[in-house]
Amino acid sequence: MRYLCFETRQKKQKEKETASIAREVENNVRLLVITLLHDVNTNRYGYRVYDKGNPVFSEEIIKERITIKDLEDILVTQLSYWRVDAVAISMPGLIVEDTGDRWLY
Repeated sequence: MRYLCFETRQKKQKEKETASIAREVENNVRLLVITLLHDVNTNRYGYRVYDKGNPVFSEEIIKERITIKDLEDILVTQLSYWRVDAVAISMPGLIVEDTGDRWLY
């Protein structure tokens, strides 16, 4: 029987998880993807433009607070520069099933 040390098992598990979420999607569109990320001390806006599945532009902004105005500025600026077929916005949050309350982090 073969035993792996704890660190090796963790590394193998992480590689397995990463492989399961990393998928290639073929498409023929130009897509603007915006992600709002909240960390303990910072908030980040990450955005990237994909052309036929390949990243052609990427940027990150760090802010103290996440505001709709910042999101609007990113959208207006990027959409005035890039001609895109679709926009995807991702933000952390939670919707309580019973009450429908929404919590953004």
